[in-house]
Amino acid sequence: MSVGPTTTRNWDSPETCPFCGGKLTDAGAGFIAHIDEYPGCENEFRDWRSMVASDIGGEWGG
Repeated sequence: MSVGPTTTRNWDSPETCPFCGGKLTDAGAGFIAHIDEYPGCENEFRDWRSMVASDIGGEWGG
């Protein structure tokens, strides 16, 4: 299976990566393990996080 970042994000299922559609072992630690393994998804996550960080403000703990 080819896993890589896409130009759209699919947030429909916690069982798949929203950036590439790859299957996750779970939505928490499985997601972190996935982005550790796939640098493209990690970069997409960092970009997404930087875009929403100002919306969340002091409540962001992740």
